[in-house]
Amino acid sequence: MYEMRSKCLNLNKDYTNVIQVPDNGNILEEFIIRDIAKDLVKATDDYSRLEIQCEQLKEQIRIAEENPPPRVYLSIQDRRILDWHCANLEFANAAPLSCLSLKYWDQDDEYEFSGCHLTGVEVSVENVDDSKTFVKETYEGDAVLVTVPLGVLKENVIEFEPMLPEWKQSAIDRLGFGNLNKVVLCFEKVFWDPTHTLFAHVEASTSCRGELFLFWCFVKPPVLIALIAGEAANVVECATDDIIIGRTLVVLRNIFGTASVPTPKETIVTRWKSDPFARGSYSYVAVGASGDDYDILGRPVIRENETIPRLYFGGEHTNRNYPATVHGALLSGLREARRIADTFLGSIYEISTGMNNYTHSYGVQRVPNTPSAETSFCQAGSHTATGGQIKRIGRDIIEDLFCGKKNSVQCLNEYCSMIKKPITFTEAGCQYRYANYATIDGIQFPQGTGKSKKEAKISGARHVFAALLDLDEEAFDTKFAGMSDVKIDRHGHKIVENGPNLPEHLFTAEIVEELTRKLNELAVNSELFKSKGVAHALHRTVTGRPSSSVSASGCSEDNASIYSETSFNKARPPSVVSYTNGQGTPTSGISANQPIQNPITNLQDYCKANMIYVDIKTIRCFSDENSASNSTHAPFRSWVCLENDNTKIADVFAFTATDARRRAAQRALEALMRRQPHHIIQSKPMVTLTEYEEIANTVGDFVKHIKQSDQAQIFQSMGSRYYAAFVLKKTHRDVGKVVAFGIGSRCPDPENVTENGESLLDCHALALARRALIQYFYGELTNYANGSSIRTILEGSEKDPTKTQLKNHVSIHLLMSGAPCGDARDFLPSDTDGHMSPYDVVQMRAAGHAPVYDLPDHGHLKYKLSSGLETISADPLQRFAIMSCSDKILKWNVLGVQGALLSNLVEPIKISSVTFLSGFKQQHTSRALCCRLDKAADPVFVHHPMIGRIKFPQPQPETFYGPPLLLGLGCRIHRLDDHSYSWSQSYQGEILDAKAGRPITGGISAISKVVLLSEYKAICQKMKRIVSVESTYYSLKQSATEYHKKKKAMINFLELSKMGYWSFEKKHLEQFKWHSTIAPIVRNITV
Repeated sequence: MYEMRSKCLNLNKDYTNVIQVPDNGNILEEFIIRDIAKDLVKATDDYSRLEIQCEQLKEQIRIAEENPPPRVYLSIQDRRILDWHCANLEFANAAPLSCLSLKYWDQDDEYEFSGCHLTGVEVSVENVDDSKTFVKETYEGDAVLVTVPLGVLKENVIEFEPMLPEWKQSAIDRLGFGNLNKVVLCFEKVFWDPTHTLFAHVEASTSCRGELFLFWCFVKPPVLIALIAGEAANVVECATDDIIIGRTLVVLRNIFGTASVPTPKETIVTRWKSDPFARGSYSYVAVGASGDDYDILGRPVIRENETIPRLYFGGEHTNRNYPATVHGALLSGLREARRIADTFLGSIYEISTGMNNYTHSYGVQRVPNTPSAETSFCQAGSHTATGGQIKRIGRDIIEDLFCGKKNSVQCLNEYCSMIKKPITFTEAGCQYRYANYATIDGIQFPQGTGKSKKEAKISGARHVFAALLDLDEEAFDTKFAGMSDVKIDRHGHKIVENGPNLPEHLFTAEIVEELTRKLNELAVNSELFKSKGVAHALHRTVTGRPSSSVSASGCSEDNASIYSETSFNKARPPSVVSYTNGQGTPTSGISANQPIQNPITNLQDYCKANMIYVDIKTIRCFSDENSASNSTHAPFRSWVCLENDNTKIADVFAFTATDARRRAAQRALEALMRRQPHHIIQSKPMVTLTEYEEIANTVGDFVKHIKQSDQAQIFQSMGSRYYAAFVLKKTHRDVGKVVAFGIGSRCPDPENVTENGESLLDCHALALARRALIQYFYGELTNYANGSSIRTILEGSEKDPTKTQLKNHVSIHLLMSGAPCGDARDFLPSDTDGHMSPYDVVQMRAAGHAPVYDLPDHGHLKYKLSSGLETISADPLQRFAIMSCSDKILKWNVLGVQGALLSNLVEPIKISSVTFLSGFKQQHTSRALCCRLDKAADPVFVHHPMIGRIKFPQPQPETFYGPPLLLGLGCRIHRLDDHSYSWSQSYQGEILDAKAGRPITGGISAISKVVLLSEYKAICQKMKRIVSVESTYYSLKQSATEYHKKKKAMINFLELSKMGYWSFEKKHLEQFKWHSTIAPIVRNITV
């Protein structure tokens, strides 16, 4: 609640600043104001909701305290396993769980070292006589470095004169110092499995769960080390060695057998809490403490009337990033050694203005080579407002950032530590995604997002470096670095094939020097640093003017391209912008108002908007390092091929692989723009409103045609009926044609559903149109099997030679007359079909998805009712329910619209766009159709289609109650809402009795499962694939293993996210086999 309150205050401040800007009629300004206002309203609503939840939680706690649960609410085995994991956590922190801070106990997790860990340290010492007499001796020096354990400091056995300041003593009191003991047993030979490095022991009682819970195994020599953690670690302090060793042997003999465990030849038992020189094992974040206390303990103490510190502190308890570790203590010693040397001998990195007497005696200063850098550091002074000397930044930060040796959070913390600026990370986002942004010295930077808190924090740190260095955020993502090849398909999906990733592939010495110089300039120029924050960027966006206080040494931006010949010859990074000063001399300023865009991302947006496939290849021009180093030419080459053929549209050289790939993308984009100059490519895929209008017009012409050709009453009431259509486009300029169409808004009655596959289960418009589309796919497979590769929309698969795939230039589009039942329809506001706000217009034109989760039920699965458009919650589980249309589209965006059976023959086919004639609200529709699965992990990859509405929406269709239909001869049948209609280009349309799931004329529907099974068998025979006549429809569906693997993962994610339960497979309705009496349909010859 404290973080949400702070967020509300910040948003209110931003909103106040934005509305004070005079209105100039700019729609982008209106969009930004509404966006901030929306965030502010949402944040205040969230805070109010948290207040209500807090009161509810207090009431629930009170009720729980008055009604405690039964003593045993877990099985014995489950409780023991849970106790073991709790003991393992107590071992990691050397303290009982009740002593740990719930908020900060794991604050150092992101700094963990990767790779193998050491399990022991070998130390050689000389034997000395143990004297029982303590002699007080005095040593004089310029400074004192205190490295005693935190437990000794907490015992107050060391007297400081003068006393430690209150801020230091409070930090000592707040941090905890835990206890962990070990029992070391040395045997003659190994009796345990030598391939195992550890094994565990589960205690029967919770009170002693940490007693001998884990054993470390060593083979040479044969040694076992037993760990004692938690409360048990304090208990053994009072027991004798014989008792502890005896208890350990009993545990081992219960595990391995009495005869297998011999008596150890040597034993050691630790008692760190009783050791007067330790008083414990290592530190932990106790209740009331935080990670800041580690920094406070590491700060030196300055006595009154002195200007330099004399008292320094080291040890693992002074290292915030690596506490409770040996390497943390070692790093703290190196840190303090450097700090003391800098104070008394002078810094080797900078010119110190306050220690001239020492610098004259010791000539160890390393003066910067460039006069500008020397001047800037001298003029800025060596101290900051927060205290401490600013260190000159070396090239290590840039190299580690590009190579991925350290993640962006570690590099940013290191940079802020050197420039003496405080940094904090703030979590943001909503229930289903994570966001995080950094604030440095009170300056907020753009936020990053991710599927986890750690990923969001790393992304936020990358955004900081992107803003500081005028690069795009993707420049620091190591998966796009090195010799990676990039493929972009017609949907804008970027596929990276990682290759070698060496330093010479990423940067040159000139690039590192340029970026390092920028970091140093930002360290001493506070106004320039401030200009990189969100506030100044927002001001520039709204007003269209750069901030008057933002400049880099009076520089003005020239008109040179970031990919100019000058930039190439100097081997600068591709996003570094050159400047000139007033005299026309080139300088390296930092842009204050130049938006940095990634050319590969721009090319990706172009491919998505124009449905083009490109392939970016990168190679090294020289086979050996000597040739590359002796050559004056750029050693890396990158080229771009169009539509997976050998036609090159760009071919460039550069000094790094990353630079070459980006330059090639920029050159390719310019070439494509020259070929099609009417397309405008911006930072996001801009989709014009006319695209949705085109699809609506295509379907409108089709509806008009069937109305004129068929006078059935079902077509005369189309204005109030739900209908759906699939439109096929063979090129991006094609207006498209309708290949599948459906009308309907109910499901058959359960008593009319048969187990032979002849009746339909769902007669809603979307389900019928999709079945009709599958029949169309079978027709295209027939053309492909007959050798008509030009006429068909399919081609051989690149991944699996036994399958086909949709041609790259072909796309499938869906149109719906209203919102699909379920999550997309249930939460629509009353003004859905009114005039679209500027925010909605900009979101739709930018093909953006911004789902909202304001209510607990947002995003939940729904089941259909038999009649009408109403749905019920998918919790609790109903075994044989029909999923809502919103949930079906969600499934198609993961698995493809082709279904399980056809997945044996065709690669997944995704819908490119969804057009609505009414019932569209971007925040709700995007959530229902795809964005619910944004946080799902491999193998679930959700496809995000473009979604939009026509400019002038039609009335929202409802369940239609009309007069009874007449079939002639005085026969009356059901109301219009009891009838549905399906049509495909492959067969003549049919009117269906929606209550029975069959055609009104009798017989079997052309889109029933039994007919589709006949189509499948006929196609397999033409493609020379063996299908047993004994195979059931269900068994053939289950043979699509990859399809069902992804479906199962999707269902598991939805259940774990508490979004409801997916209905079971209708196995009992799919046990029918192929019948020779049911032949494939007779397909239309003409369109």
